[in-house]
Amino acid sequence: MRKWDYSIREKDYRSTHNVRKTLIILTLIVGILLTLTGIFQPSDKWWSIILITFGVTFTASASVSIIMLSAGLMDLSENAKELASVIGSRLGMPCAERFSLVESSSEVGLSKTYISREQALQTGEFHTIIEDEKDGLFIVGSSLLGFLQDRHFKHVIETIKKKIHDGVEIKFMLTHPLFADFRAAQEGRDPGEIAREIIKSLRIILSFVGSDKELVSVYLYRGTPTCFGILAKKSVLLNPYPYGRQAYESPCFEFDSETPAYNLYRQAHFQTQFAGKIEQFELSNVSISKLESEIDEFSQKVSEFESSFSTFHKASIGQPHSSGVIADADKSSMVHHGAKKR
Repeated sequence: MRKWDYSIREKDYRSTHNVRKTLIILTLIVGILLTLTGIFQPSDKWWSIILITFGVTFTASASVSIIMLSAGLMDLSENAKELASVIGSRLGMPCAERFSLVESSSEVGLSKTYISREQALQTGEFHTIIEDEKDGLFIVGSSLLGFLQDRHFKHVIETIKKKIHDGVEIKFMLTHPLFADFRAAQEGRDPGEIAREIIKSLRIILSFVGSDKELVSVYLYRGTPTCFGILAKKSVLLNPYPYGRQAYESPCFEFDSETPAYNLYRQAHFQTQFAGKIEQFELSNVSISKLESEIDEFSQKVSEFESSFSTFHKASIGQPHSSGVIADADKSSMVHHGAKKR
């Protein structure tokens, strides 16, 4: 069935190709004849100018079409889907369907996809983009446990250190550690656990700085970013957070600069702090230690709030509700998966 389908499609394609080629050649012949007829007419006759004008126009148009046809440009621009269908039938692959995917991906600026963050930053091309960056990088994450504290990305961390040494500005945005416990119970985490992961990441970032403090900025978001991301001038890498699994194991998407997706995330995800919505953190040992000393107290307040909320919720719906906001089975499942590496 495939061979029959391929032969029919190939025959239709070749037929269309031949008709187009015939029309172009006829246009060229008509153009040459009109031009020659006009040239051999008396120069003072008005129709001589008209014949030459139309003749030159037809000849030029046909010549350009012949060049495009010979180079395959016309076929690619006008018959790309048909070509994809022919090739797909020959190879037994859904090329025509994937052509539509390529078209829609191109519209939003999607240039590459990766099965995981590790693939994107180890074997993918985005690490090269980081190495080549000269204007600045902006890195957004929740705790950055699955980036700054993961041995798989040691080479990327070394590249970032080198960028700072070379005078490239680096910005980081993480969850404010005192707000991390609002999601701890939902993820099966102990009180203060996520906050201390963030504190450790802050200390790692501080170790990058040295004497180049003005090149490193840290922003603490009073919530949880929806995806890990690295913004560079050439492109942006986005790694969405799945609810019940490590983010670094989920797919990543790379978008080229100055495309709809790139511009949206640059303005609304990475550069939100410029609108004064997110505070800049004073990166120092003193400020980090102060935050760390407040974790236990704030965790207790969050636990009290969740207990009050649970009581209110049970009263409002008139049925039992667990003090944590996830079922025990779901919580056990998340604990089994381990910490969400963000």
